[in-house]
Order: sequence, then structure tokens, then C-alpha cells
Amino acid sequence: MSSARALPAAPRSPLLWVCAVSAAAILLHAMQVAAWITITALALVGWRLAAAFGALRLPGGAVRVALGLSLVAAVFAQFHTLNGLAPGTAMLMLMAAIKLLETRSRRDQYVVIGGALFLLLAGCLDRQQLAWVPLYGLEALLCCSALAVVAYTPAADERAFPAPAGLATWEAVALAGRTLLYAAPLAVLLFLFFPRLPGHFWAVTGDDAVTGLGDTLTPGSITRLTASYGIAFRVRFRGRLPPPEERYWRGPVMHDFDGATWTAGRYSSLGAQRLDCLSSPYRYRVDLEPTFRPWWLALDRVMRSPGAGVRYTDDYQLIAAQPVSRSMSYDAVSCAHTRSLAPLSPGARLEDTRLPAGQNPRTLELASRLRRRAVSDAAFVDAALAFLRTGGFTYSLTPPPLGPNPVDDFLFDTRAGFCGHYASAFVDLMRAGGVPARVVTGYLGGQWNPYDHTLIVRQSDAHAWAEVWLDGRGWTRVDPTAVVAPERLYRGILDLLPNA
Repeated sequence: MSSARALPAAPRSPLLWVCAVSAAAILLHAMQVAAWITITALALVGWRLAAAFGALRLPGGAVRVALGLSLVAAVFAQFHTLNGLAPGTAMLMLMAAIKLLETRSRRDQYVVIGGALFLLLAGCLDRQQLAWVPLYGLEALLCCSALAVVAYTPAADERAFPAPAGLATWEAVALAGRTLLYAAPLAVLLFLFFPRLPGHFWAVTGDDAVTGLGDTLTPGSITRLTASYGIAFRVRFRGRLPPPEERYWRGPVMHDFDGATWTAGRYSSLGAQRLDCLSSPYRYRVDLEPTFRPWWLALDRVMRSPGAGVRYTDDYQLIAAQPVSRSMSYDAVSCAHTRSLAPLSPGARLEDTRLPAGQNPRTLELASRLRRRAVSDAAFVDAALAFLRTGGFTYSLTPPPLGPNPVDDFLFDTRAGFCGHYASAFVDLMRAGGVPARVVTGYLGGQWNPYDHTLIVRQSDAHAWAEVWLDGRGWTRVDPTAVVAPERLYRGILDLLPNA
């Protein structure tokens, strides 16, 4: 057997601990990554265990390099980037598992345990629910126990010299437990008194971050953004400035609805429908701040992609190949008033009229009643807006909580909410009446800076509105929030707060 494939002469006990630590860290992320990533990582751990017992041979250096490069390419194909928490976690799972295939020395075992600790940290960054805390604690205890076993087991080159005796399992766990308990007071002190740094210290974002819009919308979720006065982007126009009622900045478009939450869904490989611009186009330059999301924001409705690496989707979004991880600038052209030059496809009509069965029955009944009185789709849109205008609805950033049928609760019980509530309820009504509709999220407004002639759009300008398909006109923007709170077109959310 060649030296490249020779099994280590060290005892198997530390290796078994290291393999157990790696497998547990991999399983922590099993529900957050693609199944093939978890299966591949666990298979590599199994390969190392089989080699330890003589059932398989360890691969040589060339095979390990080829395997590593192949897995890097596979992760890139899966995520279209290697930057960010999700692709970084997948990479660490696979690379730590490959490292096991060349683990022979004590130092190698320390490196693998370090990888497991970083995977534990990634889990803490990604999922911070209380239910995960026991699993995180067990993994931390397992990692510390493995460190103790590795440290107290004599290496092959130490056997001729005095060396500490190995630890039994219960001794390793007890030592690790005592160490974690000794560290707990220091951790509490650091939590209470260590200065909180502004921004994201780890430069990654989750769904609760305030760095940009997400790909889901639950009525009330945009309050996460309204708490931030940070700048989302700046715009410099070449020519006239759009009036306030035309300053809609398009972001993620929501198609799928489960009765409570809207989801962006897929991005069609088909291009957007050709549009006829019915007004003078706006030409401008956007300076976009990092969002760690793939969307490029643009004035509604952008007419084409501003770059070769940015897709112009069939619902008029700009989707980059990689998330925006640094400040960037691009030029765009938008038209405030457009008309579609083609009919709506049957597939798109089916997608944007679909509703979950058995959800929000009172809303369905209301839509049926309004639809019977309407002579056209446009008349049905007007009837739904009139219901909101005259139904005693109020604009509130602190609305009451909603129950299992949130649209019913909002339209018939609480009648208080803000843009997410109104956009969700209005689109639900439209679909229940057979009119294709979808929720659009983005920003509304912006603050004019007369000194450098730029429009500054902040996270507090986050907004949601609706689009409906009307024959002869195409996708048409309808903002139901403006019916209840017309001042929202001219004032930011923070200006509408009490004592603003």
C-alpha cells in the first residue's frame, strides 16, 4: 500500500469522535441545503470511517483535488455564487468532509473540529429560534469533548516519550461540560457589556435583516424595514424628476399565495412582454447599496436590462447572477405609462389567478358579490377600491394580529394595516373574482437632495402594491394603500408615525 493511501497508525478513538462531530454538524444543516449536499458530505464521512476499519482505501492527492474542484463547481451551479451564508455553508460542509479523507495527524483532527465549530456558528446565524438552542448546545458539547479526546490521546510520534493517557468517553464529556460551564459567566458578561457594533458584523443577512426586501411577504413583515432609516439607493436623473405619484421602485414580485404569505416563486426563462411606452421615458443612474440579494431596483416600469449579467424577467424584474454584496452603479430607462403589445399567456393567467383551497372564505364571498355587479374587469377593480375607500379602513403601522385566515380578519374585523395588508387583500380579492393579479414589493418615494441633485430612497420607503391584468392595457399598477391613505404617495412611512 502506498504511503499516500496508508492508514494512520494513531488510535481510532479520536478519529471516531472527529467523524461524529462532522456528521452532527452536517445534519444541523440538512433541512437548509439541497439534499445532494448533505448526502455527499455524509458519504465522505462514511468513506473515512470505512478506511479506518480497512474496508476502503483513502484517495490519493490527485483524486482529492479533483473531487474538491468538482464539488466547488457543483456548489456554484447550485447557488450561482460562492458568496453568502447559504453557499458558504454548503462549501464548508463539503470541504470539511473532504478534509477528513486526509486526516492523519492531531493537527488535521483539530482542523476538522474547527470546521464543525464554524458550521455550528453558521447554524446560529441562519436559525435563531429558541427550539434550536438544545441542538446547538449538544453540538458544542460534542465538539469540546472531541477536542479533549484528541488532546489527551498520544500521537504516534509521542509513544516513546511520556504522554498523557487517553480519556474515557465519560471523562471527555465531563471535562467538556465543566469547561463550557466555566465559560458561561464570561459569555454573559460579554453579551451584556461588549459594545454593539452598527451594521452586520459578519456581513451576511437573513430574512429578518433590514438591508433589503425579501422574496416573501406576510402582511406586517415590511415593518422590519421601516425601523431602518438607512439608505437603500440614490438616483440621479438625466432630465426631469418624476412626480411623487410615479416614484415606484420595483423589486421582488410575488405570485404564489398560501392564504397568509406571498412568495416570489420562479423566474421565467422567457423574456418580458414587449411594451409600448405611452409617455416620455425617464433616464437615470442608480447607486445601489449592498443588499446581499440578487434584485436590482429600478423605477417602475423599467424597459430593458441595464447589464449583460442581469436578467429582465417576464414580470419586469431585474435579477442579477450574483447577490449585490457591494455598492454598485448602473444606468436604466423606465416608462411610467405603458401598454402591453401581446395578450396574457394561459400559463401566466393560471398562475396569477390561483388561490389556496379553503382559505379566507369571507373574502371569496365578497369577491363573488362584487363580481356579479361589475360589467368588466376594470369595473370590478373600481368596486374593490370603493369597498376599501368606504369600509372604515385605517392606515396603521401597528395593526392588531391576524388569525389563520388573515385576509378575512383584515377585511372584516381589524380593518387596520399598512401597505402589505392592503396589497395582499386586494390581490386576493382580484384573484377570487377571476382577474389575474400579483403583489409587487419595492419602495415608494424618495427624498430630494438639492445640493447634489440626487433622490435618496431609504429603507423606510419600503412599500407593496398590486398589479392587475386588464385586456387592452396589460399589467396595470393599482395601489390600494393610496385609497385609504393618499398622503402615503407624498410622504414616507416615518412621516406618518405619531409625533413624526
